[in-house]
Amino acid sequence: MDMLTMTLDIPEEDHAKTMAGFQKTKESGDGKPFSKTAYSHNLKLSSENEADILIHCKPTIAKQTGNKYRFFRIEFNPSKANLDNLKKNIDLILPGGYAKLMKDGIVTRIDLAVDALYLDATDIVASHPKIKVEKHYAHNGVIETKYLGAPSSSKQIVLYDKLAEIKHRNSKKGKAFKIPVPGEKIFRIEHRFFKLGCTLKDVASLPNPFTDLTLIAYPGSKSTKSQDPLWTLFLSACRFEGVPTALNHLNAERQEEFKKRLDTEGRSDWWKPEAVWQGLPLAINKIISVKGYLPSLPSLKS
Repeated sequence: MDMLTMTLDIPEEDHAKTMAGFQKTKESGDGKPFSKTAYSHNLKLSSENEADILIHCKPTIAKQTGNKYRFFRIEFNPSKANLDNLKKNIDLILPGGYAKLMKDGIVTRIDLAVDALYLDATDIVASHPKIKVEKHYAHNGVIETKYLGAPSSSKQIVLYDKLAEIKHRNSKKGKAFKIPVPGEKIFRIEHRFFKLGCTLKDVASLPNPFTDLTLIAYPGSKSTKSQDPLWTLFLSACRFEGVPTALNHLNAERQEEFKKRLDTEGRSDWWKPEAVWQGLPLAINKIISVKGYLPSLPSLKS
């Protein structure tokens, strides 16, 4: 889980207590204030690995805008954050503490990530039947990131070269913490949900979003049928331009044929979305069970 944003409604009689908790966290030295957000109270929790934890309360956005801003908001990377320290500060700030946030907090964004070794974005042909928008970004002529889905939509798949991202972060000036650079390629498959609107516990009950994602390690299927020149050229176009653009190079009859072939011949033995999804309850439990808080989660079915 690479990013998690949650919001929480708090009874009006507890607003003053929550804001007082912000002040205590600031005075303790764990939280540093910052501004220019939709909230009047903002703290960034300190972290030894520079994994920012942002917490906010008391929205300043006028109600007439039509946006729903709950009184409390938190944004953090669960895979990097010090969860014990996070719980300590949320217990200090929120009436009901960390347990209240985990039980009733509404997930507004969550990024679910999988890493595959020895691949990069240039090697991959990606296809999703329900996503029509695909954009690629390159650095020095090498594709490093592929976006499936528009940023304004409720979900987006991002495929990128994790090794390149680590090197880029380490190169930034002023970065005291340097992430160890792995010795092999890492290809990240990341499914981002926006405006999810459920609790963290309920995320485990969602349908597996990775099931419809086809990933082919270029040049794709090795079957005899797949070796015709047009299919090879099509896969190459998919690799560098994206599946929607590659399909537009074909007439209507060929488009339907190649869509089906991507879905059948393109299935890769290494890409196992059902197995990936089985890891979700463990990832969620790691977050919500800090120091003994452990509500039951539904089991997942493949």
